[in-house]
Amino acid sequence: MLDQCLSQCSMGDLTAPIALALYGKIKPYTQMKNARVTLEKFLKELLYCMTNLVMFGSRYPETTYEDLRTPDATMPERFYKIAIYLTKDVSEEDGWLGSAFKRLFQDNNTALHEASSHLLTFQWGMHTNMSSIGSWLFLFLLRHLDAFLAVQNEIDKAVKEDFGDLESFIANVNPQTLDKPCFALLTSALFETMRLTAIFVALRIAESDLQLEDQGERVAVPKGEYVMGNVQAVHMNESSYPDHHKFVFNRFAHGEYCEGRLPTEGQLWLCFASGRHLASVASRTSMTWMLMGSLHDI
Repeated sequence: MLDQCLSQCSMGDLTAPIALALYGKIKPYTQMKNARVTLEKFLKELLYCMTNLVMFGSRYPETTYEDLRTPDATMPERFYKIAIYLTKDVSEEDGWLGSAFKRLFQDNNTALHEASSHLLTFQWGMHTNMSSIGSWLFLFLLRHLDAFLAVQNEIDKAVKEDFGDLESFIANVNPQTLDKPCFALLTSALFETMRLTAIFVALRIAESDLQLEDQGERVAVPKGEYVMGNVQAVHMNESSYPDHHKFVFNRFAHGEYCEGRLPTEGQLWLCFASGRHLASVASRTSMTWMLMGSLHDI
């Protein structure tokens, strides 16, 4: 169900609504002469609330943002809120993804406490990815003025030349538009942030007998064996990424453009693992909308 709902095709119908909701919340800040707002509230809370609104509808509990930040202390309360949401009949107020979750649970007669656990697990993973990537990207850009200005100028130029203004762009945006070469620096900066900050272990099963080289020695891996890969070590390999410890915002902006392909294709970049990742499309596009709306007006 998630593979279908978060596919590139399905996300096309979701892009503009989330973009409009996010920009509606961002725009008031740009009209203040002396606005002071924390990155936490400006970035994380806005992404959380607006993404939930579009994906899970107006009936989804609005007060779960603080709960998500302190899951252990608030777990009983969070289960209670989600359970109430799931017990209501499916309607248009449940949003595009919330309706799909509810129908899936109903069709499979999933127990209420198990359904709540599944939904919370998905939410936790999706929002953790988005808030972490977004915070680090903003911090990197704010620390590197050359990168900030280059990305900002790219956004301004693309929006003005192709759409006239940001409002028109957001109203008609889709994943294919965000993948175009006119946003090469923005996409590169996002992927570079993920390269530097992604910390997880990839677990795979060997499909055949193989030999792995390790500092001049060979390690035999028989077919069917589980192999755990250190993703951070791959991303910090100097031979693959010169100046691997630095934020090089245009590192992935020089490859030949091919529609439907990531600029990291052919390189040792494992932030989305291999195959489809449940939150990859949502995370990437949501962060792009947030960046475009804020950097365009800062």
